This record gives sequence, structure tokens and C-alpha cells, in this order.
Amino acid sequence: KYGCEHVNQRHIENSNLEILNDPESLNEIYQKEGSIKTAEILGVHSSHINRKIKEYGLDKNIVNSAEQELYSFLKEIGIINIKQNTRPLDGLEIDLLCEDQKFGIEYNGIYWHSDKFKDPSYHKDKTDKAISLGYNIIQIFEDEWKESKDIIKNIIKNKLGISDKEKINARDCTVKEVSPEDARKFIDEYHIQGFTGAKYHYGLYDKNNELVSIMSFRKNNKFKNSNIIELSRYASSSIVRGGASKIFKYFVDTH
Repeated sequence: KYGCEHVNQRHIENSNLEILNDPESLNEIYQKEGSIKTAEILGVHSSHINRKIKEYGLDKNIVNSAEQELYSFLKEIGIINIKQNTRPLDGLEIDLLCEDQKFGIEYNGIYWHSDKFKDPSYHKDKTDKAISLGYNIIQIFEDEWKESKDIIKNIIKNKLGISDKEKINARDCTVKEVSPEDARKFIDEYHIQGFTGAKYHYGLYDKNNELVSIMSFRKNNKFKNSNIIELSRYASSSIVRGGASKIFKYFVDTH
């Protein structure tokens, strides 16, 4: 009667409903936009998109597509020895492993890596496990890759010691307080999650007085009457050797 599978789909425009009921059309948008953006475009909740993707059996193809894109990027920047879906961490699987650099990439689809299927500490525990075994891994979530691809590529290059810019030594830089306006601009450009409110922002400025690295600190509000300050963001525009430790030490010494 309504051209809908369910009564609660009546609010969906007919043109959007046609896309939702056509695996090929839905997949085309999803591949480009990811679940959150696709949901916004079609006027439904992201869980609706995820259910459809699972129903059509498209979820594995989507993750594989993103992983293949990351694999190709690693090849482009000169990484040769790359293993896919290997298990170097006492049986824990890593999606992409640059074996010579002991650097791994985990690509996490929003649906399968949500709290519905994974323990809230799953990704942190896996990262900590990797560090304990001498590996450095980065956790990339589907929406982050879709929305902040250039930032993520820059972070990967920095972690692998590859940069289009000249490498900088922290000892050649000066620590200064950064204004909220400059902090927002810098962090939005170089951090996966973008800017977040913080009480303190300190950065490293090079010999040309250019901001090359920043660290933000905020008050921990989880506990009442707490004076605990936590590190909320760290970002750099290039490879800054010793940058994080220099800013952190300065903050501890001055507060």
C-alpha cells in the first residue's frame, strides 16, 4: 500500500526508499560516504543503513575496499613488505602490517566494531597489546577515513618516518602557549578527531616562529571536585623528534 517494507518507513521519501531497497544504489553511496553520511542523505538512522548493508551482504566488500585503498597508499609511499590480516600479536589479527617498520593499521567498520559487537575497551586493549610486543598500530574508524582521509594519510606517513616536510628536532623549537583560535585551526587540520574544548594549549614553534606541534590539556570532569588534568589532543604538522615529550615536560614543570 505504501511501497514500504514496514509502516515505520512511511516517513522516508520514495526516491530514498528506492535506493534503500536497491543493493547496488545503496552500495554506491555507502562506498563513497560511509554509514553516518549515507543515513543523513537518505533521512534514516545509521543503524538502518547498517542493517541493510548486512542484509545485502555488502559489509565485507566495503571493509575490504577501504583496506585495499590503505594498502595502495602504503605502496605509493614506498612501503614494500606489507602483510594483510596477519596475526603477529599472540593470535590477534592486524588488518595491515608493515612488517619491517613494525607498524600496523586496523580498519574498523562502524557497525561491526560498535559496542554491540566489541567490548568498549577492545580497541585500546589491542593497541596496548601491540605496544607491549614492540608494534605501533593505528586504529582507523570508518567515518574517520571517509571524512578525514588526508589527515589520516599524513599521520600514517609521520608514524612511518615519511614526510614531505623537513624533519624537525624539538630541541630547535620553543614551547609557547597557543591561543584557542590558533589551536582550533591547527588541530582541525592535523588531528583525526579534530578540535575539542580544552583549558590549556601549548605548542612548539620552529626557528621561523611557525607552529609545528601542539598539545591540549583539559580538566577531568568524571570525578566531582577533581583537580586532575588530562591530555586531550596531540598533533603535529610534520615529524617532530621529541616534540610530545618536550611539550608535556614543559606543561608538568609549569603547572
